[in-house]
Amino acid sequence: MTGCDVNGFVENESFASRLSVLDRSTVSATLSGLATGAIGTVPLTGVFASADVDAPVISYSFSAPTSVRAGSDVTATIAVTNSGSLPADIVSTVSEADLGDLTISGLPAQIAAGETLTGVATLAVPDAQTESLVLTAELSFDGGGVVAELNSETEFVDVLVESTLDVTKSLSAETLPEGQFSYLIEVRHAGDDQITGVVLTDVPSPVVPFVDGSLATSLGTAEVIGDTLRVDVGDLAANETAIISYVLDTSTVDTSVTSITNQATVSSNELPDVLSDDPAIDGAADPTVLTFRTVFGNDGLSSVIGWFGDPTLAGGLFT
Repeated sequence: MTGCDVNGFVENESFASRLSVLDRSTVSATLSGLATGAIGTVPLTGVFASADVDAPVISYSFSAPTSVRAGSDVTATIAVTNSGSLPADIVSTVSEADLGDLTISGLPAQIAAGETLTGVATLAVPDAQTESLVLTAELSFDGGGVVAELNSETEFVDVLVESTLDVTKSLSAETLPEGQFSYLIEVRHAGDDQITGVVLTDVPSPVVPFVDGSLATSLGTAEVIGDTLRVDVGDLAANETAIISYVLDTSTVDTSVTSITNQATVSSNELPDVLSDDPAIDGAADPTVLTFRTVFGNDGLSSVIGWFGDPTLAGGLFT
C-alpha cells in the first residue's frame, strides 16, 4: 500500500481499527470515461482494476504507577502492538512536564507484523519534588506507506513526601490565674504515609506543681503517671496534627528557683524518637525554658512573672 499519509494526530484505537479493516483486503474499482488519442475520442466502459492491500496496524498503551516517593525512580511502561501484516518503524517518547524526557529502554526502532514490544521509561524523582508528576507518551510510525502520529497518552503520578514528625512546645495564649502557665505542644505529621503508635511523654518539672485535670489532647488519650505526662495519640494520618496542653502553677515555687527547662519526647512505630523544640529559640530541638524573675511593683511587694524563650536573648514572651 502506498500514498496513505495521515496528517496531524489521529486517535489510537479508532485509527488502528480502520487500518485493521483495510489490511489484508482487496481494493477494486470499475472505471468509465473518455480516452483521447490520435484516432480521436474513445469511450471507456467497465474497465475493472483491483489491488491487494497490506498495512501495519499500530496501537499502543501507556501506564505508570499512581504514586512514587520523592528521591526514588518512577517507572512507566509503553506497550506497542502491530496487528497488521507489514512492519513499521516506530518513534516513541515519554516526558515529564517539568523534568523533561525519560530514558526508554527495551523498545527497538522497528516492529514486525504481529509483534508486541514493551518499553520501560525511567525517571529519577528529585528529593525535593513535591508536585505530582505529569508523564506524557507519544508515538509515531512509518510503514507500508502509512505515516501517522498517534494521540498522546498522559498519566498523573502523586509524589509522596517522606514522613516526619515536627514537635513544638511553647506558651499558650490562654488566660490563667496569676502564677499559672499553660504549655502548648503540637505534634505534626509532615508526610503522606500514616504514622502509627504515636506516644508523647513529658516530665514537666520536679519543683513546679502540675495543675490536676489540666492535661488535654485533641487526639488519643492522656494520663498522668507519677511525674510523667503520657499521651497515647495513636495513629496520625497524612499531614495531621495532635494538639496537647497542660498547666503548671508557679505560685508556690521557692524563690531560689529562677527557671525550669524541659522537653517532651514523641515516639512512633516508624520513626526514631523526636524531642520537642521551643519555636522561640533559634535552632532545632531546643528545650523549652520558663524563667522566673522577681520584680517589685509600686507597692513594694514582689510578684513573679514568667518568661518563655531564651532568657539571654532580647526576644521572648512575657506572661
